[in-house]
Amino acid sequence: MKKRYPKSVDGRDFTPTPDADVPTGLSLGTLTPDNLYGKDPQTYEGVKVYEYWAKPCSMYPNGWHVIYANDTMLVEEEPFDANPYVHFTSVQVPGQFFSRGVTSQLRDPQTELNMIRTQISENAKRFGNPSLLMSRQAQVEYSGVPGEIIEYDSTVSDAVPSFLQPPSLPPYVENEIERIEKSIEEISGMHEVSRATVPAGVTAASAINLLQEADDTRLGPEIQALERALGHAGTKILKLRATFNTDERTFRIAGEDGNWDIAAFRGAMLGQDPKV
Repeated sequence: MKKRYPKSVDGRDFTPTPDADVPTGLSLGTLTPDNLYGKDPQTYEGVKVYEYWAKPCSMYPNGWHVIYANDTMLVEEEPFDANPYVHFTSVQVPGQFFSRGVTSQLRDPQTELNMIRTQISENAKRFGNPSLLMSRQAQVEYSGVPGEIIEYDSTVSDAVPSFLQPPSLPPYVENEIERIEKSIEEISGMHEVSRATVPAGVTAASAINLLQEADDTRLGPEIQALERALGHAGTKILKLRATFNTDERTFRIAGEDGNWDIAAFRGAMLGQDPKV
């Protein structure tokens, strides 16, 4: 901080005071006493930096950018870009800034599906070697080994040997898998036609096209939002290149029907307000 911001806005020397713990994570996992001026990463403290961006308004016609730390103003300037961020959205949620992806909505049914399948697997192992209720007067030796022969005293003469039948899994448990998979299809909009298969009983090409169009329509708003965000990000990149790069640059833009537009530019050759 001292090296990056040696002085405050009013010209005074800035000496940062530690006021925050260093966050842990992959990005700071390589911190060692060697690159922390001999201090222990577990006790090393950092400086919390605040950054403020203001969009163009009546007070700041061209926007405003402020950085401060330790209650000291370090940067106060009119920025090149009043809003250098691009918001990539998914499914909009009323009353929330961040969108909600389809994968987030699929977590609960996927967790339930995994639980049901785990239960079926556990029950299959249990039913393959079920517990046996046996009277002490039956005079039978039972070890529970699969395929073993159990001899017992029968009250019927010439009794026919038979197998012990383990209890079967309730049908509603197996049907629950199909219901959950159907709900996952409805949430994600990925039905049989989206997986290159044809639903049962559907043979007409027009019907298959309608089903495919219905799945694609659900993704339309999200794809349009991503296209707008990519265009916004590309416009910001072009403005940065046109303003700060002095050498020649080449850009390539995908057009209609898979055609590419390729051009070279230098500086402000793209104009004052280049857009993608």
